[in-house]
Amino acid sequence: MFDPTNALNGHIALLTMVKGVEGDMVGVKGLMRSVMKGAGQLIYAELEASRKRMSENRMWVQAEPVGDRCYSYALNGRREQIEISQSDLNLHVGMALKNIEQQLDKAKAQAK
Repeated sequence: MFDPTNALNGHIALLTMVKGVEGDMVGVKGLMRSVMKGAGQLIYAELEASRKRMSENRMWVQAEPVGDRCYSYALNGRREQIEISQSDLNLHVGMALKNIEQQLDKAKAQAK
């Protein structure tokens, strides 16, 4: 079952992670840049999957915040704003990282 609040918080966490990786890549070269680029690609893939799930449920989130942790979104044609708390953001970032880690473990197991 689709939970709009969970989907919204998870999507905002992924947007925050993308910004973090993009900001951290400035001035990084070599192997570390390649590792960060790979991590960024995994996060982007999760973000696209989140966009697709939300679109299927008639939901949309603005990529840029309108304030500090405050995002505009639309659900079933109604526009609103939500401010995600730091604790919710931390929780959903952790969940997204765990999901990515599980995908990496699954890919590693298939490669054996």
